[in-house]
This record gives sequence, structure tokens and C-alpha cells, in this order.
Amino acid sequence: MRSKLTKNRSLNGTNRRGFTLFELMISGALLATVMVTLVPLLQWISLERRKGHLRQLAQQECANILEHLSTQPWNNINAEQAKGVELSASVQKDLRKPELEIHVIESSAPLPAKKIAVQLSWNNRAGVQMAPVRLTSWRYQQKGE
Repeated sequence: MRSKLTKNRSLNGTNRRGFTLFELMISGALLATVMVTLVPLLQWISLERRKGHLRQLAQQECANILEHLSTQPWNNINAEQAKGVELSASVQKDLRKPELEIHVIESSAPLPAKKIAVQLSWNNRAGVQMAPVRLTSWRYQQKGE
């Protein structure tokens, strides 16, 4: 009797072929657990990447506006000039309800200067306003301006 058992299958299971139903159920449960934790993680990563991309887009737009205003002649840097600045088409398309605010504040001490502050805010998909991007630059009056 023992010789028949060792011929087909040894006692320690080394000649076994295939998987048992129990092993398949355990591996399926482990796979389901991994998937349940992995899917929300991937969704969160995607959301964070999107938020980072939008913030980078807003920062670049503010930097472009600030550079444009800073390179204007001294007398053209004022609140009226700032009101005429519009957002680019790509920013208007990608950001939801973008709001641009530009403030020009003149200062005379110790040197004549103008503080140019640019702020861009927008809403996320849920309609909640995101933290705005703010950039500020000082433009000093050059001799002869």
C-alpha cells in the first residue's frame, strides 16, 4: 500500500502538480485586497498631479503678466494699464472661473518705486476656490524716466 502512495504522490508533497482550491481562494483574496487599496491611491495621485499642473500653469501666467508689466515705461505702469491685462486663452480654458487681480502701489521713499502685485485664483471641479497664486515685483524708476 505504501508503495502505491509513493509512486503517485510522496508524503511531503514534493511531487504535487497544480494548486488546490484553498490556495487559489487565498491568492484571490490577497489580490482583491491589493486592488481595493491601490485604486484609491491611484485616483489620489492623479488628482494631485492635476492640481500641481494647474498651479504651475497659474504661476507661469502670473510670471508672464508680471514680466510684461515690469518692462513697460515708468509712466505706463499704473492701475489703468493693469486693468487692460487679460489672461491667455489656454489659462481661461484650463482653469475654472479664473480671477485675475493686479495692484500697482506707488512708493517714493527712499527711491521712487512701484510695487506690482499679481494674484490669480480659480475654482476646482467641486466649485471650491483654490489657494491663489501671488507674485510681486518692485519696479524702480531709472534716471531719465
